[in-house]
Amino acid sequence: KENDMQPSSGIGLSLVNELVKMLHGEILVESEVRKGSVFKLVLQKGKEIYARDTNVEYILNDTSEEQETALVELEQNDGTSLPDMVSEAKVPLVKVMVVEDNAELRQFMCDILSDAYHVVGVADGLMALEGMEKETPDFIITDIMMPRMDGIELIRHIKENVNTCDIPIVILSAKSSVEDRIQGLQLGIDDYIPKPFSSDYLKSRIENLIAQRKALQSAFLSKYDAQPEKAPIEAIAYPVSQIVPLDEQFMQKLVGFMEENYSNPGLRVNDLAEFMNMSRSVFNRKVNGVIGVSPIEYIKNYRLNKAKSFIQSGMSFSEVAFAVGFSDPGYFGKAFKKAFNQTLTEYKNNN
Repeated sequence: KENDMQPSSGIGLSLVNELVKMLHGEILVESEVRKGSVFKLVLQKGKEIYARDTNVEYILNDTSEEQETALVELEQNDGTSLPDMVSEAKVPLVKVMVVEDNAELRQFMCDILSDAYHVVGVADGLMALEGMEKETPDFIITDIMMPRMDGIELIRHIKENVNTCDIPIVILSAKSSVEDRIQGLQLGIDDYIPKPFSSDYLKSRIENLIAQRKALQSAFLSKYDAQPEKAPIEAIAYPVSQIVPLDEQFMQKLVGFMEENYSNPGLRVNDLAEFMNMSRSVFNRKVNGVIGVSPIEYIKNYRLNKAKSFIQSGMSFSEVAFAVGFSDPGYFGKAFKKAFNQTLTEYKNNN
């Protein structure tokens, strides 16, 4: 080539030198005039040399076939949990499930998240579904390539089940092609993060997605809380684009039941759970997951919002209390003031 004899800038050797330093190795050169140079690159084996390196997070491959077999046999043969199965946060406000077949990476993620969340780690999709029958998580991080049941099949099970379709899901996978990302988004996931990943970025995305979920819960609550003066349903702008149809159907069915029964002072959470064909624990989690409040709070808020239209119609406060299912007018007045920061009289005069 025409530029073969042009002098080099030396940037290549400089970059190699910096990379070797990052890997705690050394590069040597032996040079003899008119004969040439020999470069020797020395790298140490083992991960111990990185133990005190504050810049290192991890470098891991997905589990090999031999490791996958060992994990499955361990779970099948003795029924014991892996030693890193559970890591508890001091204040377990949000339950995060990590689904990852690489035991070392699974433990790493449990460790970095356990300060802020209650974290449960499982080895594959099947173990995740079995664990969710005992305790449903609020957030799921899953790999794609796993033994027995992969991440795609796990997501399908979650998103096609009305009990769990509202749970935010993040895929964390070495498969990072555009097709893989599109497939994940079509299934209803909230984000797709390729490996290797930054732990700070992962934690930041989880915080951001939880904040988005709270905004979505507020939108759902506003849509289905029986407020007479709110904007039309079609006018509500959702903060995120992924509205699960099963959640819409769930809330429409729940509101239909509330509309027929809000005046019943004997209405209980168990009545709603039975109507929705759910156990009380599953129903409690589902309502909290979709609208961000407990079923008890939802019943009370629905009645109080319903009371507004009765007050505007000219009914007495006692009549309004009984009309919306409060057997004690005094308690009704206190609950109304606490919810809307104004007394019944103030609301009536202002409306």
